[in-house]
Amino acid sequence: MLRETLVLGRTGEAGGRVRTTVRARLDDRPLLVETFVAEPATVVDPALLGGARCLDTVLVLGARLDHPGALQLQREGTMLRAMASR
Repeated sequence: MLRETLVLGRTGEAGGRVRTTVRARLDDRPLLVETFVAEPATVVDPALLGGARCLDTVLVLGARLDHPGALQLQREGTMLRAMASR
């Protein structure tokens, strides 16, 4: 299980550049490869993440998490995300 919280700038600040990549393997086979990129121009754009400034992710690999709104991976794994403006 992995929990990651990205905060894209504090109130009144312009966010900077962020690039994060998660690569996970199970039984020596790819389970998840995901890259999230935010540039300064898009961080201040209200369209990014629906205007949210925080992105919280819970990733469970090797098992399923039964939760409404969770993204079930093709193989054994679940991703759950929440966005907040503060």
